[in-house]
Amino acid sequence: MTNPPKNHDELIFAYLDGDLDPQQLADFKAILESDPAIQSRLDALNAMNTSLIRIAQEPTSAPLVLEPKQTTKTSPRRWISYAAILAITTALFLYMNPSQPKAVFDTQNVYRQITTAFEPQIVCDSPEKFVAYTQESFGKPITVDFQTPIQLVGWRYLGKNYNPGRPTKVPTTRILMAQTPEGTRILVAFVPRGLPAPKSQPGSNLHVFKKSVQSVRVYEITPLDSPSVLDLLN
Repeated sequence: MTNPPKNHDELIFAYLDGDLDPQQLADFKAILESDPAIQSRLDALNAMNTSLIRIAQEPTSAPLVLEPKQTTKTSPRRWISYAAILAITTALFLYMNPSQPKAVFDTQNVYRQITTAFEPQIVCDSPEKFVAYTQESFGKPITVDFQTPIQLVGWRYLGKNYNPGRPTKVPTTRILMAQTPEGTRILVAFVPRGLPAPKSQPGSNLHVFKKSVQSVRVYEITPLDSPSVLDLLN
């Protein structure tokens, strides 16, 4: 059996994320019917479900911690392998089991906790540093317009266990915090495929705006009625 072409990977992830519009969904289903390799990949993911039940996660009201703590009894190399397998298989299980509770991105709680005491783990104070950081983090060089009144305060991981001397190997949501001249704080979440994305919540004063930048999913979380940072990214 041959493997599906790599240029279909992003389409498959978009299908699993529910990001396809009706026309794209119809086109993808046609591809599944005509391409046995892609259909076999989805069938294989379905077959994995029974072995992944033990790692299903219950929803939580706390922010997602996507970086498991390392124990002293496991070597760093083996821990990274276990963490990567756990993150990938958990995401696959949650997507392929719609009847199971899915992990969620608690938008309001994340915004409150991060903006209340924000400590940047990475600061990109020039266009060159911003491009270098996004290239290393996402494999895509993302540029930003620094010639605006919007202040880019800095980056942090969504989890708590970031170690600058040992960057995580597990796909992790990164948060960029920005601030308007009036002092309004804005979070911009860069979310890898397969991880929960922020959504507007009923009764919240926060709005969520989405943009795909260099095929990276980017979400602006803001109390303002329109995005302030997304249009600065390319």
